[in-house]
Amino acid sequence: GFVRIEESDMYLKPDINTFVIFPWTAEKGKVARFICDIARPDGTPFEGDPRSNLKRVLKEMEELGFTSFNLGPEPEFF
Repeated sequence: GFVRIEESDMYLKPDINTFVIFPWTAEKGKVARFICDIARPDGTPFEGDPRSNLKRVLKEMEELGFTSFNLGPEPEFF
């Protein structure tokens, strides 16, 4: 979907600060999660990654003098 097949290689870069072990237990073991950023093979952020876009826009807003933001996530599962 997002790009042509020649440009489709992407990498998930886990954000260690988002690591959570969920309090419920699976039948065998525990369940954990990382939230990841999407990057191109050269390490640059993928332009279609909402998380990277949010980080970029928040940085731009801070540079303009805005220091407080109200945001709401919309989790989606595929």
